[in-house]
This record gives sequence, structure tokens and C-alpha cells, in this order.
Amino acid sequence: MDNQTLFRYISGKSSEKERKYVTEWILEDDEHKCEYLKAHKIYDATLWNSSEEKRTKKASLLFMRYALRIAAVAVMLLCIAEVWRLSVHKAAVPSMMSVYAPAGQRTEIVLPDSTRVWLNSGSKLTFANKFEGETRNVTLDGEGYFEVKKDISKPFIVETNKLNIRVLGTEFNVIAYGKENTWETSLIRGSIELFDHANQSMAAKVEPNSTAILINNKIIKKPIENKEYFLWTKGLICFNNKTIKEILKKLSLYYDYNIIIRDSKYLD
Repeated sequence: MDNQTLFRYISGKSSEKERKYVTEWILEDDEHKCEYLKAHKIYDATLWNSSEEKRTKKASLLFMRYALRIAAVAVMLLCIAEVWRLSVHKAAVPSMMSVYAPAGQRTEIVLPDSTRVWLNSGSKLTFANKFEGETRNVTLDGEGYFEVKKDISKPFIVETNKLNIRVLGTEFNVIAYGKENTWETSLIRGSIELFDHANQSMAAKVEPNSTAILINNKIIKKPIENKEYFLWTKGLICFNNKTIKEILKKLSLYYDYNIIIRDSKYLD
């Protein structure tokens, strides 16, 4: 793929035919995805270094998005630095901290136990600067992708608005926005258990390559339909066999914009 075609696609100036061609090219191979992401970073860096007079309104918007990414990374680094500072000084009482991914952005975090977490747009993760006691507890409001560091003696627990998730060492995705009714978790590898808030009893156990969805207080399990969905951790929003209504709902949540279609016949 030549760079000029990629840059036109990234900047939104490509034709419909080019957009279709580039989209298919990105999805057909992991190396193509990496090449696309590198090109996007180069394009963002070009906007960063260009003069103010040459920036168009669209470029200015992309510049602000780039600046927000830098700000999100800076916040993450400050949090990690604070964790390190407190651990060096052996603080007697663990302190709580929160990391938030702003609208249209994603954030990657490394927790004190080396667990890696990706937060999707509009999501917040709250955790202690060091994990003490018998469990490693974090609280999620939004969507997060977890690669949990295995520790048999200290289970990792994700607390959400509807159910808690208990794991040892595994890889999974959780969607649990407090302002939305949707709740689901998808297990990539390992094993997870879902616990009810009311009586702390196990509600379900999820197997690898499965999605558990909470519908009318009942857990429905099914195979993962589209693993490309989880590419949101790399900055790609992928849809497969979704209606316009479902797509716009996701985009509205991701960018924090209220998208209105006046003619409802197009939504399906």
C-alpha cells in the first residue's frame, strides 16, 4: 500500500472506492494493521510539526486529538510514577487512584502487579497503588480489556455496576458503562467467574472464546462472534453484520456525541 493512498484515507480525503480498498487491505493481515497504525502516527506527527498557517480546520481537530493522546499518556505516566514513589517510601496505607480515558481516546495502564489494562473511550478504572490483602480489586466503569498477571494466591477481581468478575491469570474484555444498560464480558483465554452483588454467590463460569451477556438479570452465553472487535485496543473500530442503529449507538458512546437519524427506516 503506498503512503499517499493511506494518508488520503487517514485524512478523510479518499474516494469511496479508495476507502473500501484500504479498509479491506487493513483487515486482511496483521502486518497491514501495523503499517496502517504507523502511517497514522506519522500523519499525526506531521500535523504536530506543521505551521499554524498551513493547518486546515480538519487538521486542527486531528492535532487536538493527538494532543489529548499525549495528555492521556502523561496522566498514565504520572499515575505510574506515583505508584513507584509510594512503593519506594513504603506507605503504610494504600491510596486509591483513578485513570480516565476521555471521549474518542483509549488509554493503556500497567497496574502495580504488572497486569495490563486498556480503557476504551469514556471509561474509568479505580485501583490501589499497591495490592494488599487476599485479593487484587479494581473498579471499572466503562469498557476495559485486561491481561491479568497470574497469581494463584491472590485472585484479581473486577468490580462493575452489575456483576463482579473473578480471575487468576487470563485475558478478557468487559463492557460495563454505568450510564448504559448493556453488560457483557468476553473471555479470550483462561477462566473467569461471575459473581452476583447481592449474595456474593457465583452466577456463572465463562469458558474461553465465549461471551456472557446480562439480559433481564439472566446471563446468556454464546461464542465470540467477531474477534476483530477487540482491535479497539489498537485504535481500530470494527463492525461485522451490525445495523446502522447498533453502529451509531457505539459511535455515539465512543465520541460522546448524540447522533440523530431523522428517517428511522435506515436504522435497520
